[in-house]
Amino acid sequence: MAPPPVPTRKPALAALAVVLLGAGAARAQMPFSPFGARSVALGGASVGLGPDVAAGIDNPAAVPDRNFALTVSAGLLTRESGDFLAPLRVLTGNNPVALASNSQPQSYADVVRALRTLADPGNGFAGNGLAGLAVAHGGWELSFTDWGFSGLAARTDLVHTALGVNPATSIAFNDSAASFRGLELKDLALSKSMSFFLGRVTVGASVHALFGSTYTKEESVFATVVGEPWNLAQRALTGRERTHTDWSVDVGGLVSLGPVHVGGVVRGINKPAFPFADDGPAADRGRSVTYGQQARVGASVKIPIVGLLVAADYDLTANDTLVDGLRVRQLGGGVEWTILLVVVRGGASVNLESPDKSPSFTGGAGLTIGPAKVDIGGWYRTDQSALGLTLTARVGL
Repeated sequence: MAPPPVPTRKPALAALAVVLLGAGAARAQMPFSPFGARSVALGGASVGLGPDVAAGIDNPAAVPDRNFALTVSAGLLTRESGDFLAPLRVLTGNNPVALASNSQPQSYADVVRALRTLADPGNGFAGNGLAGLAVAHGGWELSFTDWGFSGLAARTDLVHTALGVNPATSIAFNDSAASFRGLELKDLALSKSMSFFLGRVTVGASVHALFGSTYTKEESVFATVVGEPWNLAQRALTGRERTHTDWSVDVGGLVSLGPVHVGGVVRGINKPAFPFADDGPAADRGRSVTYGQQARVGASVKIPIVGLLVAADYDLTANDTLVDGLRVRQLGGGVEWTILLVVVRGGASVNLESPDKSPSFTGGAGLTIGPAKVDIGGWYRTDQSALGLTLTARVGL
């Protein structure tokens, strides 16, 4: 029996659905990072918010089809996975030779316990930050964003943990290392959105020129200085550097039915890769960082009587990070309440890939002054293992 003829044209939404479903089983590198403070305050909800110059960075279908609009944004988020920073602080400042002599038995026991904790799969520290701007007009958007991703993990030596002077087992010869990895992407993007059916259906695409730098280095866990989380995230963008130029493509869709918006996006479809330096730590030689594919869906609804907007996003892909074994697949959302010129927001987000699935809480506010809007959004977990802050300004004419 002859196969049925292949249709020459498909509706835009059907084509997007095929791409999204195909990406559902994919693995991505780098977690999805919202560009704007509004999205941060709404628990990361971004791709279903509707037309907006800031949301257009996250979903090209959200590029506004109206007059000139400009936005600038900057932010940083850090997150700890498992129990990582406290054990690392236990190790810092200890002398392995002194530990091997058993002159401080309690310190020795704490050190061995800390090394075993750091060896747990997925245990580590990750951060991501951004600084960028975008200009939109008539369905076109040009943006430049400096993205930064960092990771800190421990490569533990559990063979050399015994007392004494035996070179095969003594803690005096322990070479456990704190491994820093970083990726910085200078991203120049051009996006275009097109609407159909009286604006109810919008599709969009982005093309990115990516100027990437990877960083890698190792330090002894007994000498690493553990400071503030934001400082650790910035320190990962040092070490052996390698630059590489690549490109990527994003596609997105947005359905608008009155107060309801439903969106979806796939970013980094072609999965650009950025290699580590050949003269870096042995564990990273010959390896690279892959950026994409990231697939996400989201929705929002405006409740006009009470003036509330409810929004949520869900990652279809489980995104790898610069920490081996640490993956991120976010489910998050929030509520926005407008009071005259002031907007108040709150929400929550959970990493569905984490063992404990502890939620992070988000919040923020916005102020409208004529054609200008200023938003601030924060990210916090009660044990302080997740901290973040983003500030965004927008102007529309």
